[in-house]
Amino acid sequence: GINLAPPRNYLAAYPAGTHRNGTSNLNMTGFYDAAPNLVTVRLQNGEADILTNFPAEVVVDVVGVYVPQPGAVSAGRYQDIKPIRVIDTRGFGSKPRAGSVTKVDVTGLIALGKIDVDATAISVNLTATEVDGSSFLTAYPFNERRGSTSSLNVVRGTDRAIGVIIKLKREGSRFGFKVYCDAQTHFLVDVYGFFTGESADRSTGGMFVPMDPVRLMDTRKGHGGKKRLWAGWTREFAIPGTVRAAAGTAVLNATVDRSMGAGYFTVNAARERVGAPSTSSVNVRRGFQPAPIGQQVSAF
Repeated sequence: GINLAPPRNYLAAYPAGTHRNGTSNLNMTGFYDAAPNLVTVRLQNGEADILTNFPAEVVVDVVGVYVPQPGAVSAGRYQDIKPIRVIDTRGFGSKPRAGSVTKVDVTGLIALGKIDVDATAISVNLTATEVDGSSFLTAYPFNERRGSTSSLNVVRGTDRAIGVIIKLKREGSRFGFKVYCDAQTHFLVDVYGFFTGESADRSTGGMFVPMDPVRLMDTRKGHGGKKRLWAGWTREFAIPGTVRAAAGTAVLNATVDRSMGAGYFTVNAARERVGAPSTSSVNVRRGFQPAPIGQQVSAF
């Protein structure tokens, strides 16, 4: 017989010329699936390798770089905050139409002391829901023209989320960014942190330190003797002991596989959340397809 099941492809990004250690960065559900992810990868001589498990077209957009520093600095350090939702268009009364641009104003987070007045960029989780057609969303700064890149690729009838790092700019007295919807869709934005500006205190805290990817948990293989998570469950895992004492924040890639129902997962600092989460990290549908999440910054 002929197996006509669509291949579950994946891509992996890793330093050029090194050996891949078994982790993946982007999972796809089948034929012609356009799936995005925000990936932070260590460079080797300024280059990275990308491996695909099945034939696929690959598009790579660079949104920023981390530059090594000899010591404490003011600008460019990542500061995590307790995740907070800043926009949910489902409360607008009407769905953002195809070709629309919606302003996401984060000025209020400055007043609340959540982000600095001169923050240079912001880390968010962008979620699309009730999508009317297969298309894309693009997040870009105030006072800039939208470029030719996308932030999130969407499929009709499927909720999708991705981590996005966006440069922040002012528009008059307001501070924030815009979201372009190529198809009619609702979207949500949850803020996870920001990058400091020149007015911040000098410090080494929040400086990015790259490491080779390592898989911390895989419930399919019963890591720690534990199997799949059921609805409402929480699973704790530790980052590698070699960096655990020094790390305050981790850059993670989380993948959900074999979901038994549509829903969402939330990544948060261990032993800090009380009650049901108010933000999501990964949105999934029922089935045996992996649901990828973009680069997600979480405190530990």
